[in-house]
Amino acid sequence: MMSRGAFHKGHTLTKEDVYATLMDSVRIPKGAIRNESGVYGKTLTRSIVASVPLTDAMVSETEVVKRGRRIVMYVEAPGFTVKTAGELKQDASVGGEVSVLNLASKKTIRGQLVDADTVRVGF
Repeated sequence: MMSRGAFHKGHTLTKEDVYATLMDSVRIPKGAIRNESGVYGKTLTRSIVASVPLTDAMVSETEVVKRGRRIVMYVEAPGFTVKTAGELKQDASVGGEVSVLNLASKKTIRGQLVDADTVRVGF
């Protein structure tokens, strides 16, 4: 599967974005996606140029959450959990590190995006 055009990180691939082609077996990269079902609806993990073979490392099934989204931040320790409202300062994939603005203190901190609405902050 090859890309029809150049796309930015976070772009969700559709049928119009990719095409199937034959390649010399020595030119096929490791982890190349060989069927259409392995591409549609997945999100790019990095920006790509046109006519590049797509690999498993270039796409992700995880949801990309956009900057500015209101989320719940929490920190856990034995015996207590503290939650507060926050706002994402950057686009991020679920499971990745992200900068978050604490709406109560107006300070920016880093945490892990657990799901589309929750960030776990280290303690």
